[in-house]
Amino acid sequence: MVNFNRPAALAAAALGLPLLVGGAFAVLALARAPLESATPDRPILTTVGAAERNEEHPVTITLRPARNIPVRLHASGLITGLSLSPGDQPKMGDTLLHIDGLPIVAYVAPSPLHRDISAGQSGPDVRGVARLLTALGHLPANATPTAAQLGDAIAEFNSSIGRPGTRLARSSVVWIPEDSGAVTTVTANIGDTVRPQAELYPARVGTDRVDIATKADDEERTLRIGETQANVPAKATSITASDAVAAIRQELGSGVTGTGFIASGAKPVGTIPASAVVTDDHGNTCYFADVTGPGTTIDVAQKEFGMVDVPPGQVGKPVLVNPRQVREELTCA
Repeated sequence: MVNFNRPAALAAAALGLPLLVGGAFAVLALARAPLESATPDRPILTTVGAAERNEEHPVTITLRPARNIPVRLHASGLITGLSLSPGDQPKMGDTLLHIDGLPIVAYVAPSPLHRDISAGQSGPDVRGVARLLTALGHLPANATPTAAQLGDAIAEFNSSIGRPGTRLARSSVVWIPEDSGAVTTVTANIGDTVRPQAELYPARVGTDRVDIATKADDEERTLRIGETQANVPAKATSITASDAVAAIRQELGSGVTGTGFIASGAKPVGTIPASAVVTDDHGNTCYFADVTGPGTTIDVAQKEFGMVDVPPGQVGKPVLVNPRQVREELTCA
């Protein structure tokens, strides 16, 4: 038979009850979520940082080869002399060849002669002939000739090339496009019998270029296509440097269009943590400088490594890093 001591049992119960209740509170405390048990959040402040960005975006590029325009004769007969060779750059008034012993000279102008020229006529072609006669010394420089002076100059020119009269025949000249480059190949030969419109050589007009579908920029930029990078001059939307064009042509292969990436020079920006950025119920995006003040509206166009870019004029200004935890009002405006 067990010897039950009532006073001792009551004392033990009195001592054990607090321990049991305390243990229960401890279990409840441990079971609570960390955020519920943590102390209230405090504002975390920093300032807008400074950085530089190289902005790069895709662009369409198009290869525009130089044009080849055939330089054609207006005279007919036997080529008895040829003073034109690859690499030559014909100038106004140069003798290029002889047909039936008579010289044919270069007429360098924006457009060809479509008629014979004589005194009393007017128009761009007449002014072009006046420049030819000036280059050959038959007219004074920097002067607008009278009809009589033009007639006399044409007569002198004709006499110098063995032709009669006061009418400059277009068969006595060869039109060469004004912006053409050096001769690459001559298609006519001494001994050839030619007719009007026979080709003398193909003139390469302009230069090969790469057009870029982008707006001009005040600063130099860089175009990247494949493994090739090329400089885009300030205020330009084309590349004309021969080595760069050749490299881009190789990247394009058999095509004439492609996609590249154009990058501007490094530009300063401000940066803030992405956690500081809030988009409110009205669709406005901003950040805050403190827990009560209004927001600074921004356009989130660039994000990088958990940071958001803002205008460079905001560098150094205060930023609230944790607005969602410490602010009651999250409306930007």
